Amino acid sequence: MSEETTQEIDLNDPNLDERDRSFLEMQKLFEEMSFRERMRKMMAGLKMPHDTGDYKFARLQLQRLSAPIAAFLVPLVGCLLLLLLKQSTPPAPETVAVEVVEADFNGPPSDLNPVETPVEIVSEAFSPQPAEVTTVLPVKSPIIMRGIMSSRTPGMRGKALSKYGAGGGDAVVMHALRWLKMVQNADGSWDGCKPAMTGLAILTFLAHNELPAGPEEEFGPTVEKAIKWLCEHQNGDGFFSGKDSNNYAQSIATYALCEAYSMTKNPLVKEAAEKALRPIIKGQHPNGGWDYNYRPGDRDDISYMGWAAQAVKAGHTAGLQVDGLEECYKKITPGMLVQYDQSYGGFGYCSPSHSGLSGVGALCMQLVGDYDRPEVKRTMQMLSTAQFGWDKYDGPQPYTLTNGQSPIYFWYYMTQAFFQEGGPAFKSWNNQFLPELIKRQVVEKAAIADLTGKMRDVGYWDSPSASEHHSDGGAQFSCTRWSKGAEVAGTTTMGRRVQDTCLCALQLMVYYRFLPASQMQNKENLPPDVSSAVKAKGKSGNIKVGAKRRQ
Repeated sequence: MSEETTQEIDLNDPNLDERDRSFLEMQKLFEEMSFRERMRKMMAGLKMPHDTGDYKFARLQLQRLSAPIAAFLVPLVGCLLLLLLKQSTPPAPETVAVEVVEADFNGPPSDLNPVETPVEIVSEAFSPQPAEVTTVLPVKSPIIMRGIMSSRTPGMRGKALSKYGAGGGDAVVMHALRWLKMVQNADGSWDGCKPAMTGLAILTFLAHNELPAGPEEEFGPTVEKAIKWLCEHQNGDGFFSGKDSNNYAQSIATYALCEAYSMTKNPLVKEAAEKALRPIIKGQHPNGGWDYNYRPGDRDDISYMGWAAQAVKAGHTAGLQVDGLEECYKKITPGMLVQYDQSYGGFGYCSPSHSGLSGVGALCMQLVGDYDRPEVKRTMQMLSTAQFGWDKYDGPQPYTLTNGQSPIYFWYYMTQAFFQEGGPAFKSWNNQFLPELIKRQVVEKAAIADLTGKMRDVGYWDSPSASEHHSDGGAQFSCTRWSKGAEVAGTTTMGRRVQDTCLCALQLMVYYRFLPASQMQNKENLPPDVSSAVKAKGKSGNIKVGAKRRQ
């Protein structure tokens, strides 16, 4: 019934329905009321039964008021939404495609003498791009490749191997990766000191850009299970269960988790890595050193410090947020210099000296950007007298660089330090260690099936020295040792063999595992596609990339 109709109807008409009469009387009453009274009556009428006149008039008044209210509110809401959208729109991210990165390695010139071992280029499927840790945490995270690790992709890896004449080394690395896969425990760990050996194995797979992925990747499930094992065997205080007596395992496992987070951006891995870093940071001495079990005191152990420093460097590169991390990182160089031998150059074990552990001090200072310090340059000159060879490790060497004790351990640091130094120093060392590592790998033919079902060779290394390791109490295996240039029969354990294999394989991946620190700090040496992105980001060397799979 319209308002015009109410004015034409006689309210005294006896034929008028009572409900209509009440409706019309209420309408007339509303016309005489003030706005305030009308609102009160309307609110009361809305509560009445729907067939009453009070309810009908209340609805009529509500309809009459809705138009002006809407005319005011709709534009107001629209303006507010526009303001919010303007403030919340993020800037477009700067993106650099991974596939176009060309690393300019500092190293020997292109006339590097080729090794006698035939170069084997392996045309097999690798894990070509980062992937999430699917069963550890089923999320896809944004991929941020740290500039210092951008050389691990298959294309970059091939270019580096070609440049340094090391193609045959990649085939040997594949033997090692398949052997590690073959001897991995069902729970994802490796025998020996499980947190340490599992951490070393993870670092070895990550160095080859083998990342957690589905079953379509040859090593994806292997790496995934290993990372998951470390995360599940970490205690609330950040330490790992099953550690060795001096707790080298803490730094090695932490190092692995920090690299895993850098390359996967998995939040669960980040949480575990940050928790693992805390006791390392807390255990650093005021002078920058570390001692067994991260205990306080005056004893600084450069072997122990080397793993702690690599873990801290990896956490710093990953951009982890841990209280004290930046201060700890800055004290790495002062801590190493405590062990520096001012008379001869080089770094000692627990006091200034010149030994095979000089590679520890040099490498750690190079990795934190102090590659040009005179102490590092002088140390690299001293190390140039070292020899790499199973039949030479316990022979007469200047300054007892291996001393017949732990040659593979010493060589692990020396090889990385020589690569970071580059130039003629690395050229000379490359001509020693590359053919020797290829030659000394023990190969088992057709030992494991690949994804296609084809049987593949596996390979491992045993140290030439029986005193390379402390006893881990594991089952004994026969092996070949060396003494004064001759082969001798010996025994080893699975844990020792895993350690030797990882350290040797990591040396064969030195060409692409990390870019030289000098290259990352000297932006002018970077290729154009990388240089512009690094300069825009400052000194961090972090490049946001759009990961593309090769077709």
